[in-house]
Amino acid sequence: MWIIIISIFVVILNGMCQIVLKISANKSKLYSKSSMRIKILHVYSLMLLGYSGFISITILTTYILKFLPLKTMTIIMSFNYVVTILLAIIILKEKVTKNKLVGTFIIIIGVLVYNV
Repeated sequence: MWIIIISIFVVILNGMCQIVLKISANKSKLYSKSSMRIKILHVYSLMLLGYSGFISITILTTYILKFLPLKTMTIIMSFNYVVTILLAIIILKEKVTKNKLVGTFIIIIGVLVYNV
């Protein structure tokens, strides 16, 4: 049971890292050439946070695969897309489009059909 909780944490952490990287990409466009020092401190620290999170996710996923079958982990990790879209809607205030909904639905159905 505890390994499932860690797996869900990994899915949420993955979504958060993707949101942090998107925020850093959007922030880098806001700075002028005169404020380069602020850009380096702010944007690159966000990028470092996002990528270090991905390294943590890789380590945790490798650890989880010692206890869970790959088939189960594939199903759990497929929810990364759903979590990322939900976090983008909540944190970044992105709009839900028909294409996002259809794409998410196709991903979930595809993973479930392939793995069940």
